[in-house]
Amino acid sequence: MGLTMTPQKFWELAGSHQTSTYGFDFATFMRAYENIAPSGVMYGALGSGAWDGLGIRVVELQCHRDAIPAGAGEIMMYAQTIAGFAALPTAGDALVLISTSPNDDLGNTGAEYVRVEYIDGQGAEQHVDVEMNGAANVPTGITIPNPVGSFAVNGLKVVQAGAVSTNVGDITLEDVTNTRVYEAIQAGMGRSQTCRYHVPVGKRAFVFRLECAAEVEDVVYGLFAHRQYDYVANERILCREAYVALPESGRWEHIFSDPVSVPPTVAGEAPSSVSLLCLSVGGASEGTASVFMAVCDEE
Repeated sequence: MGLTMTPQKFWELAGSHQTSTYGFDFATFMRAYENIAPSGVMYGALGSGAWDGLGIRVVELQCHRDAIPAGAGEIMMYAQTIAGFAALPTAGDALVLISTSPNDDLGNTGAEYVRVEYIDGQGAEQHVDVEMNGAANVPTGITIPNPVGSFAVNGLKVVQAGAVSTNVGDITLEDVTNTRVYEAIQAGMGRSQTCRYHVPVGKRAFVFRLECAAEVEDVVYGLFAHRQYDYVANERILCREAYVALPESGRWEHIFSDPVSVPPTVAGEAPSSVSLLCLSVGGASEGTASVFMAVCDEE
């Protein structure tokens, strides 16, 4: 891989593996990196605090949706096609993972471990790797705090799988009663598809690029960057821009000459976020979209 393996890419690779089963550890990755990069490059880039030393990473939010609704805009996400989806966290919910396929199970052909990435009630980045058990609820160890504070789910991804190398069924993150779905991975996709991101405390996000496409010309995408002081009454919109998709599966791209800034989250308060909304005049249209952002240290 030579010089194409940058320190940031290396760290992303390390973070994409469920380490306890395969036996990889940080020292193993360090030795591997030192064999393909000049001496001292890794240490200089990481500093003493790994991600803190890197200071910046690029995040891509992506989604395909086969039934964009008519009327009020909804977040561009696969999970909203699943009955019971809940956009806002509900205090006291204990979260579980469940699949529509029994093959998403340790020792089977599908997803074996799934990582839940979230920010806690104080806005700190957290993740947990959960061993799947097919169509049965698996506790994640995450209970939404009361009050909710800054809690938000930022994504799911398969970090260990069997013979098919990804998930076989739809995997959902739900409450224990299976009445509210917080996030989902579509069958075969390996990661959640949600064009929404909540900014952790101490970070600031800058949206610099948007790609979108649709099968008909009536699909509209709207990019929102905002900080919510209150979920209902006192939302302050910092940026709102709408984009009309090109007709007949046309693709549209926009690069922001002045990146859209999403401010830091205040600990214990509803998090700052960026989201891409979609709607179709006729309803049930098909579309895809990606949002690219840089997530940086606040200082």
